[in-house]
Amino acid sequence: MNATQTVGTGVAQYLTFEVSTERYGIAILAVREIIEYPSVTSVPNTPKWIRGVINVRGHVISVVDLATRFERPSGEITKKTCVVIVEVHYRGEEHVIGVVTDAVDEVVDLKDEDIMPPPAFTGNGQDGHAEYLSGLGKLGEDLVLILDVDKILTEENMATAQEIAQRTEE
Repeated sequence: MNATQTVGTGVAQYLTFEVSTERYGIAILAVREIIEYPSVTSVPNTPKWIRGVINVRGHVISVVDLATRFERPSGEITKKTCVVIVEVHYRGEEHVIGVVTDAVDEVVDLKDEDIMPPPAFTGNGQDGHAEYLSGLGKLGEDLVLILDVDKILTEENMATAQEIAQRTEE
């Protein structure tokens, strides 16, 4: 059973948000909190998809720009821009990163039958980001790209994000 499901209901909850005009969803159980876009400290010599680091209650967290990570244009920082703090699993351990969103929409319930498998193509750096998707959720006539937070960053990317956060915290 999916860790986000309510036992016996076949329904999972997802936080939906916008990045580069696309609507995404993340399993609500992976979301720690949502914060207004804070002052982000830029760290020299980091990949362009890392905006920098932030301090959240004494913990330094790397902030990932999903738009840049998905090779899409980054949006302007507005009053609606947020950082979603999520838990990701890397090498058997739980880590925390922040992801920049253009706007947070809502928490939605999706039934098992409303979630389709991701497209068959695999993103090879030129045709999208299907490797990060766990599925496509149907909300009426609209689709939500459901992200697998553990796959947003490759193993190498995750190591880089953790190294930056640790280096900055010291």
